[in-house]
Amino acid sequence: MMRKSLSLFVRPAVRLVKPTSMTTKIIARSIVSIEEAKKMPRNYNEMPNDVLLTMAIGGDQDAREERLIREIMAVDNVSW
Repeated sequence: MMRKSLSLFVRPAVRLVKPTSMTTKIIARSIVSIEEAKKMPRNYNEMPNDVLLTMAIGGDQDAREERLIREIMAVDNVSW
């Protein structure tokens, strides 16, 4: 079974009206290193359960499929 890769999401540009310590913290958190980007999950089967659940509740069919696969694995005690 072929897995779909997730699309890359581009963060929208942020314009700061009045710099504060809070906005500085938000900007500092948005900078990602190459190492962090390489560790990021790219396929549904690499995602943690809580993220899949949120995506499935939101209507993502591929996330629902991955949750079903994991449920079958757990109930029937079989590996992928």
